[in-house]
Amino acid sequence: HLVDGARPVLTLGDGVSPFLKPGLHTITGQADDSPGSGVALVEYRQAGAGSWQTAAGASIWQADVNVTGSGVLTLEFRATDRAGNQSEIVSAAFGIDNSAPLISAQLPAVITRTVEILPGTASDPAPTGSQVAMVEMQADAADRLWQTLAAPSAPDLAGQQSWFASWFQEALDNETRQVRFRATDLAGNTTTTGWQTALVDNVPPAIGAAQPLTRVVISDYTIGGPPPPPVLLGTATDGAGINRMVAIVYAPDGEVSTQAVDFAAPNWAYRPQFAPGAPTGQYILRISAEDIHGNRSVAGPFDLLVEPQATASVNAQLAFQALSTVPSNISVTTVLSPT
Repeated sequence: HLVDGARPVLTLGDGVSPFLKPGLHTITGQADDSPGSGVALVEYRQAGAGSWQTAAGASIWQADVNVTGSGVLTLEFRATDRAGNQSEIVSAAFGIDNSAPLISAQLPAVITRTVEILPGTASDPAPTGSQVAMVEMQADAADRLWQTLAAPSAPDLAGQQSWFASWFQEALDNETRQVRFRATDLAGNTTTTGWQTALVDNVPPAIGAAQPLTRVVISDYTIGGPPPPPVLLGTATDGAGINRMVAIVYAPDGEVSTQAVDFAAPNWAYRPQFAPGAPTGQYILRISAEDIHGNRSVAGPFDLLVEPQATASVNAQLAFQALSTVPSNISVTTVLSPT
């Protein structure tokens, strides 16, 4: 016959929270009696109560507990093996948490990046020692999945916990999105924020460009002269609107400068302006467009040969080139320089 004089050992499950909210809860654990006769049953009761209730299972057990009121609930557990040996009574105190957590998030008015880092704070005002265990994010609509964020920080002296959300943005041109957040404390109480909106504009302006002229005479484009034909023209569009357009000019002597671009939405035109004594030769041009939120795009490079002088036949050829390459919706007035 097996002689079993050893007491079984009972433990609570690793995932048992020290805080419970009012309602029905299932508490789990294990009981071990090896190499004895085996665990026959596990019982539990509220501390101080006379009678015990039998939990479901034995070696792996679970107890259904109805939590009410406030303060601290202390439960006692014990295991009995088939030989009648009983384990030591294991006591566990649970704080009853009737308070929902607090959560707030900071959203910028305008988002211009592909991934926006959103900071926030959370806290659980009561009971003492409780905290926010999880923060989630939901974007765009109530039927979208909740995304679990990285665990919030440990509470500071004021009980505040920091958290961050990485909000991925598709290519959007001045469109509104919404997002909300949910905090869950150790007891399972939750709080959901209202929807918060942000304008998303991470798309730079679209630039269309044509080059009517690839060579010009410097005297035709000297500052103070009559308006010459554009050497570059096209369209620029953006959902938020164009804030600024400039030409980036790379001179043959290595100097880099910016010059104004004529812009009347959506059309633009660029006419170089050369100061007296500016070098002639091969210039490189780029066109930059920036929207009202700072997104920027650049078209080019475009080569432009600036000559010191030209005959009337060359000027006429340049004028014909300009008129033959201008889009039909843009009007260009050509001025020929004298021979």
